[in-house]
Amino acid sequence: SYDALSPDDQAAVTRVFVNAGKAIAAYERTFRTEPNALDAFAQGDQSALTSVQKQGLSVFVRAGCMQCHWGPRLTDDAFHVTRTPTGRVDGLADRGRIDGVTKLIAGEFLASSQWSDEAAPLPGTLVAAPSLLGAFKTPPLRGVAGAAPYGHGGMLPTLTDVTHSYGAGGMDVADSRAAGVTEPWIVRFGETTQWSIAAFLPVLTGTPIVP
Repeated sequence: SYDALSPDDQAAVTRVFVNAGKAIAAYERTFRTEPNALDAFAQGDQSALTSVQKQGLSVFVRAGCMQCHWGPRLTDDAFHVTRTPTGRVDGLADRGRIDGVTKLIAGEFLASSQWSDEAAPLPGTLVAAPSLLGAFKTPPLRGVAGAAPYGHGGMLPTLTDVTHSYGAGGMDVADSRAAGVTEPWIVRFGETTQWSIAAFLPVLTGTPIVP
């Protein structure tokens, strides 16, 4: 039916969908969360965390987790390869960002398109680089304790499973359930560190403030 419309009518219909999407996005940007124990600790309340939680926070920092999980939302909003297991029914690895970029480049709703509200084209060019194979976006950690299961495929049931996967550097490079090569700067760590971080993460509650 859409293909049978005139170009002007197609543009009018598309504009309705574009505006609906922008309205939803604008609403979602108003979402906020209540301050949690980590926020109170960062503002100087030494009693906000237990000794175990303080130890977990220290390990979280020293283990290198804050290379990707930093800022108010505890994410760098970037894409990284960590080789967590696929969630596909056929068991094949998810290719991740490399396929996403290819689809995005071919899409009609880029920031450079007629549908964008950008005053000027954004700098830079999207490229489906080989390093994006198996890369997925760093998730924010606020509310992470209530967000199980974990990993882009939802195949890690608990936070301990997550810290074990990260501590081991992800799945073995020969395992076909994951794609790409784990980034070399990601720190490997043992069981003591894995348990310490898992004990700290429930501090990052994310009670929503309804707009």
